[in-house]
Amino acid sequence: MGNQEELYELVSDEKKSNRAIVEAFVKSLIWRKPETITEKVKDYVNQQVLVDDYTFDLFFQMVYSVSSDPDHFFNAHSLHRFLMKFSLADRDAMWTAYLHHKNDEVSAMQRLIDWALHDCNKNYLSAESRLLSCKALAWLFTSTNIGFRDMATKALVCVLENNLPIVNRLLIDFHTVNDPYVYERILAAAYGAVLRSVDLNGLLELSAFILATFFEKEEVYPNVLIRDYARNIIEYALYKQVFALKNPQVIRPPYKSQFPDGFPSNEEIDAYKYDYKLNDAKDHWGQNAILRSMVTEYGRGMCSYGDFGRYTFQSALSDWGYKFDPNDLSNYACKLIFEKYGYDVKKHGEFDNHASSGDRHTNKKERIGKKYQWLALYEVLARVADNYQMQDGSAGWHDDKKYIWYQGTWEPFVRNIDPTSVCRPGNSSSFNRNESWWDKVEYNDWYGSHQNWLISAENLPNPKEIIEIKDTQGNEWLVLETYPSWDESVPVGYEQHEYPHKHLWYQIRSYFVSSEQAEGLTAWAKQQHLMGRWFPENSDQYHVFSREYYWSPAYRFFDNPYYGRSQWEDVHEQNDHEQVIGEVMVTTERHNWESGADYREQPSYFAPREYMYEKMQLQYSKNIGEWLNTEDEVVCFDPSVNQEEGSCLLIRKDALLRFLDENNLKVFWTCLGEKQILGDSYDRIKYTQWLELSGVLTLNTNGADGVINPLIKSMGS
Repeated sequence: MGNQEELYELVSDEKKSNRAIVEAFVKSLIWRKPETITEKVKDYVNQQVLVDDYTFDLFFQMVYSVSSDPDHFFNAHSLHRFLMKFSLADRDAMWTAYLHHKNDEVSAMQRLIDWALHDCNKNYLSAESRLLSCKALAWLFTSTNIGFRDMATKALVCVLENNLPIVNRLLIDFHTVNDPYVYERILAAAYGAVLRSVDLNGLLELSAFILATFFEKEEVYPNVLIRDYARNIIEYALYKQVFALKNPQVIRPPYKSQFPDGFPSNEEIDAYKYDYKLNDAKDHWGQNAILRSMVTEYGRGMCSYGDFGRYTFQSALSDWGYKFDPNDLSNYACKLIFEKYGYDVKKHGEFDNHASSGDRHTNKKERIGKKYQWLALYEVLARVADNYQMQDGSAGWHDDKKYIWYQGTWEPFVRNIDPTSVCRPGNSSSFNRNESWWDKVEYNDWYGSHQNWLISAENLPNPKEIIEIKDTQGNEWLVLETYPSWDESVPVGYEQHEYPHKHLWYQIRSYFVSSEQAEGLTAWAKQQHLMGRWFPENSDQYHVFSREYYWSPAYRFFDNPYYGRSQWEDVHEQNDHEQVIGEVMVTTERHNWESGADYREQPSYFAPREYMYEKMQLQYSKNIGEWLNTEDEVVCFDPSVNQEEGSCLLIRKDALLRFLDENNLKVFWTCLGEKQILGDSYDRIKYTQWLELSGVLTLNTNGADGVINPLIKSMGS
C-alpha cells in the first residue's frame, strides 16, 4: 500500500458510496496537508459526494471553510472553475437552490460573510487570500435569498475596500460569467469599495479595464444595474482626477444595443402555460406563476394583472408609455425568461414551489422564476432606454411634453441596494457612544390638568440650550437641525401609545442668509408665526447612495427645484408669494435609503448642504453620517446614526464661523413647537385649546440669541 492512497481506494467498489466512507473522506479534506490532495479525487467527488444532498452540503461547507487558502486544492479557485462550467439555468437548479437557506449562523457561507463584515482589519491577508475570499463571496450572489445576497454584497465591499487592485483581478475572472445577478453584485461591491476607499491605488487600471471590456463594445451589456455600477466607477475616477477621458459620453447613456423589430403575441406567450389537465401538476406551479406575475394592467383584460407586471415592470417602463404598449414589452420579457435565461419548470419547479414567502413589499426569499423576471426587466429597460427617449417627469404634465434620454437607475428608480453604506459593528462612530454630550435638554414640567398644561407657556425648554453644546473636551458645537420631543411618563403596565399623556415637540432648523439681508430678514421673521410649513425646509432624498452625495450623476440629476432641492430659496409673505422678503439657504439635507432587504436597518440622517461641503472642503469619514475637515478632524456629524434617537446635525462652531466669514453669510434658526395630548384613547374634542410656539434665533458674540413666542390656538381658528 502506497502512502498516497485515498480511503475510498481501500474499499470495494460497492462500498465506495457508503455514507460513512464518503463523510470521512470529505471531513478529512479540511485538515489534510494540501499536497496530499490531488486531481484524482475529482472523479470520486463528482460520482459519490455530489450525488447525495447530505454529502453535497458537507462538501461545500468544507469548500467554504478552506476557500481563502491559496494552497488548498478545493479553494475558491476550484469552486470558481466548477461553477463557471454550468449554464445559468443548470447552475440555478443546483447551486442557487442549495444556497437558499444558507443564511444560518452555522453555515460556512454565513461565517465567511460575518468575518468579512466584522473583522475590520484584514491587513494580515495576502493578495491571493483576499482574492479567494472575494471569489467565494461572489458565488453567493446567484442566490434568490435577498437578505443573504445583500449581506454577501456588503461583505465583499469590506474585503475590497482600500484594495482596488483586487477588484480588477476579480472582474477579469468573472468577465464571462453567464449570470447577470453575479456580475451585477460584483460591480456593485466594486463601486461601494471604490467610494469607501481612501487608498485609490488601482482605480486607474480598474477604470481602463471597465472602459475597454464594457463600454468600447459593439453592444454594451444590456442590464441597467450592471451598466450603472460600471459607469459610476469611472465617473468617480474622473471626479477624483485619477482617470481622464477625451469623450466621457462613451460611458454615459444612451448606449448601443439591439432592439427587436416586433414583439411576441399574447398567443405565443400563453403557449408557455402549463396545462394541469394534461400533465402532473405537482411541481409545475412556477411556470404559470411567472406568466401570471408578468401580466400588465390591461395585458389580458380588466383586473387580471400580476403584481410584478403592473407595479414593478410596467411602472419602471411607464416613462416610455407614449411609445410602447406595456403588454408588448412584458411579452418580450417573458420570451427572454424562457428562451434566453432558460427557465425550466422541470429544473426549477420544485424549488419555486417552496421558495417564495411574503408579498411584493415584504418578500425576502424569491423564486428562481422571480430572479429571471428581474433579469428580464433590467434587460428590457436597458434596450428601450438605448433606443428611445423617455418623458421628462420634471417638465410636468402639461401639453408640451419634453423627452430626454434616460440618465440612470435613479429615474426610473430600480436600484435595489446601497453598496456604499455598510454598518460595521464596533466601528460605528468617532465618538464614545456612552458620552452622549449632545443629548437633548430635559423637560419635566408635566404638572396640572391636561387642559391647563396644554395652554401653559411656563418652563419651556430653552432653544438656546438645545442649539449650543460643548463636548467633553470643551469644544463648542452648534446644532443645525433637530426635532426634539418630550413625553410624560405613563403608568406601569401601559404602553405609551395607549395611555393619554402630555407631549411637547420642537422643530429647530437653520438657514444661511447673506450678511446684507440678514438684519432685515430676521427682524421680519421674528414677527411671523412660522407654523404651517410655509417657510423653506430641507429636501429628502432616497434615490442616491450614501457616498454619491455632492459629486455623482445621480445627485446632479436631482439638483432641481422640481425634486425639492434648491440652493437659494425665496422667502415670501405667508399668503402672498409675490411679496419676496429675501432669500435663504437651508443648511441641511436629509439622506435616506428605502430599498433592499436591510433598508429598515439603514440609517436616515441629516447632512450638510453641498455648498458647505464644497466651501468647507469637507470629506467623508469612514463612519456614516460624519464629515471631516482637511486635517481629518470630525467637524460635522449626525449622532442618530449610532444612537436610538431622532436625527440631529452638529457642526463645530469655529468651523462654521470661519465658513460664514469667508462667504459673507450669517446663520439664523427657526424654532417651532406644539403641546399635545397623545394616546389611543385620547379624545381631542375634549381639549379645544393648545399652545403653538414660533421663534427665531440669531448668532452673535454671545452665541444663539432670541425667544420663542407662544400662541394659544383654538379649535377652528
